[in-house]
Amino acid sequence: MSTNKNLTNLIVFTGVILTIVFTPWINVDALVVPKVIILVLLSFYLVTKFRLSEIQKHINLKVLFLLAFLAILQMSLSMYFSESPIEQQLFGRGGRGLGFLTYTSLFILMVVVSIYFNQNNLNLLIKGIVTAGVFSSSYSLLQRFNLDPIDWVSRTNGIFGTLGNPNFQSAFAAVTLILSISFFNKKNTKINLVSLFIVTLTCTTIYFCQSTQGYVAVVLGSIIYLVGYFWYKSKNLSLIATGIGVVSSILGVLGMFDKGPFSALLYKYSIESRSEMWRTSISAIRDNPIFGVGIDSFGDYSSMYKSAVDAQGVNEFTDNSHNYYLEYAVTGGIPLALIHIIIILFTVYAFLKIFKLQQEFNKSLIAIFAFWVAIQSQSLISPAAIPLLFWNFVVTGFIVAYSVNVSNQATPKVDLNVHTSMKFLSVLSLLFALLITYPYFNADRLQLRSLNSRDADLAVRSATMYPESTVRYQRIGVELTKSGLSDPALIVARAAVQFNPNAFSSWALLLANEKSTMIEKERALAELIRLDPYNKLLQDIKLDNP
Repeated sequence: MSTNKNLTNLIVFTGVILTIVFTPWINVDALVVPKVIILVLLSFYLVTKFRLSEIQKHINLKVLFLLAFLAILQMSLSMYFSESPIEQQLFGRGGRGLGFLTYTSLFILMVVVSIYFNQNNLNLLIKGIVTAGVFSSSYSLLQRFNLDPIDWVSRTNGIFGTLGNPNFQSAFAAVTLILSISFFNKKNTKINLVSLFIVTLTCTTIYFCQSTQGYVAVVLGSIIYLVGYFWYKSKNLSLIATGIGVVSSILGVLGMFDKGPFSALLYKYSIESRSEMWRTSISAIRDNPIFGVGIDSFGDYSSMYKSAVDAQGVNEFTDNSHNYYLEYAVTGGIPLALIHIIIILFTVYAFLKIFKLQQEFNKSLIAIFAFWVAIQSQSLISPAAIPLLFWNFVVTGFIVAYSVNVSNQATPKVDLNVHTSMKFLSVLSLLFALLITYPYFNADRLQLRSLNSRDADLAVRSATMYPESTVRYQRIGVELTKSGLSDPALIVARAAVQFNPNAFSSWALLLANEKSTMIEKERALAELIRLDPYNKLLQDIKLDNP
């Protein structure tokens, strides 16, 4: 069992590192690239730990494995049938990293956790998440008080911790707060002081992030915790807490849409923008219901599917639906969204099964479920972030594992004492993962080097090397154009439109370049109008023949 313990420790420790890692001195996409690589390396190692014999022992494990398999299959079909570039779908869009490799790795992780974790790993899991939350929240406060030694370029309020966005950071601080409540112990003053420190730290982070998501996650998670607590103390109080939760949720949703008594507190202009994004996503889903537009490729089509009314509204460009399930449907097809919804419902079923068999209040168990529910609430109004996805999939796998352990009334003894040949296979799998991810890392690394050195030749080379990226083409093309280097900028623009003819930014580079031919400019303008048909500025452009 020591090997089994090593595996569970490895997964939790990797989750902590993945959450807090960033590499701005190496990468342009410093908060995404290292996280993707760490996740892929872990999953390729874990895939060699699959034990089909263990999965076959319980129906819950069979169901979870089948759902994971179907999701990976659906994403594979989406990659094959969509028009989006394979490289973009494989590694994900720059700044997001939500490609096929990321999600496949998460599904592998979820299934392995369901096999090897058990109820004895609950405290380990909570401590891992809280540790990651403390580090990320502490770093966000350094940013708030201008003590961050790294000069980040940010279009937000500059408080994004190690997750890359104030909304993500606020949500993660909120779920950390929920879990830290379970640490309080009447008999241990030291632990209570540590818990109080964590609560204070996370509350401060949520306040400075100025994001509604954090407050919503705290309220919803706290309600779930109280409902669980009162269930064992008084069924009537539990029902009252449930009723308060339902009413609060309804009023909260209304408030976010500028209606009801909480509108002044919860409504943000960004909600109106999100509404436009959701309507645009639904429009794209109608045209691509089975396979979607391609994994993590909504940004190429969002302007095309925006309505005439929304084009005159906030009209914010987006490369994500800002709702997990709409994003799954628009990029991977309705089947992919349905699979994820079934996983959510199955997880609730698994937890209720555990809850029903519990004889007394287990604060850690209720806290981890409250954490999971809070993550689901965040998923309805936000893009996905890799650290939040990581812990979401781990906790999902854990809840299923716990339900299996409770059903068996015993802790499973999974044998991890493998033969030398299996150990060799693990090493080989890791090497293969490095082989896949190194070009992804290297292209981003060379992009940063070219920007720092102002080396135009290196910039062109990094833009056009495998795996090509629409976002990298845009960044390098813009920098070359701003520097007055029209010839290399034209090379980049031509390569960009060839790589991804549905990318608005690529055609914009070609249109703006003074060295592009009139034929190229006419083609670029026509493509831009196709991709953004209600853009009045484009329709007013007149090209003058020399």
